[in-house]
Amino acid sequence: MTRINLALHWPLITDDASDARCVCPPHLLPLVAEYRSVDLTFADAAGEVQREFIFEGRLTMVKRSGNMGLPNRTEVYAFLFGDLLLLTRWKGKHRFTVFRTPLPLERTVVSNVGAEYAAQSGGIKHSFLLIHLTFLGQVENCFTLAAADAEQKRLWLKHLKKRVTRFCEDDGAAAAAAAAAAAAAPPAQSPRDAGPETAHPLDEQEAAAAAAEAVAELTGVGSGLQIDRPASFSPRVTM
Repeated sequence: MTRINLALHWPLITDDASDARCVCPPHLLPLVAEYRSVDLTFADAAGEVQREFIFEGRLTMVKRSGNMGLPNRTEVYAFLFGDLLLLTRWKGKHRFTVFRTPLPLERTVVSNVGAEYAAQSGGIKHSFLLIHLTFLGQVENCFTLAAADAEQKRLWLKHLKKRVTRFCEDDGAAAAAAAAAAAAAPPAQSPRDAGPETAHPLDEQEAAAAAAEAVAELTGVGSGLQIDRPASFSPRVTM
């Protein structure tokens, strides 16, 4: 943990290197700087729980660019701890600049991205999706990360799967087959939509009874028409 702490550079949120740039009055910059960095040694504010280091490695962050919606790739170096994921950019000589707010795993959803997606996304292989949630459970950010090869992706998903809020196994082929089968199946017909030959008998009796009651109200003569209803039948009431 000491090695990682010493290797990290935490930019101010007013810096261009930050993902949360803001405008700050110059005389208040020292106040902002007080909360610039994080000591990754401990997982609690009291400094009693040692943070567990899990995994690290290079990944490619894939984002949509403004150029015809083509994917934009950014090389990142990720550090996975027992409670958070830290994304950085490599500066050389074992130095890294933090450019994303650390992602707490208790508010992170991870989904595998199926191999068939590579053909639809400009050749992005070995990728998975990260969804960062707010404390209210709403999406705050999401992005796709791609590993160097299938084995690296397997390792990342193995470690993440045990610690995130939710893990989804994307099976694009099965979903596509189910959608095709649903599209090819004829629409189901209910007995009441099938035509007069299969009309519900109670509907016919109720219609006849309603007509007879209307005549009775006009003439003052009871119709005497009886309807055969099942013992559990209860009339429908329309407000």
